[in-house]
Amino acid sequence: MIYGDSNVALPIFPAGLKDSDIDNIVTNLMETYPSIKKNQAHFYASHCTIGKSYTIQQFKKIEMTSYETARTSMDYLTSLGFYDKEKLRNKFIYKPIPRR
Repeated sequence: MIYGDSNVALPIFPAGLKDSDIDNIVTNLMETYPSIKKNQAHFYASHCTIGKSYTIQQFKKIEMTSYETARTSMDYLTSLGFYDKEKLRNKFIYKPIPRR
């Protein structure tokens, strides 16, 4: 059997940041926004890909927090202009806003 290019119906998924860059970004976020907590900076640094959506459950799982902490953290990041919050059926999704 010969392997070659396949023609699949998958979309092109945007790539996020490299793990090696995340620690530097966390430090810069915390120095630029002194009110931001380390877990909030870490989640945003690793979940800021334009075109993707993130949930409170993802924050809870990744940062190992309670649901309430995850919810208030995501809402706080939204208030700072990092995410746009939208309701999708029975949950909220958060989409990164381009920052320049």
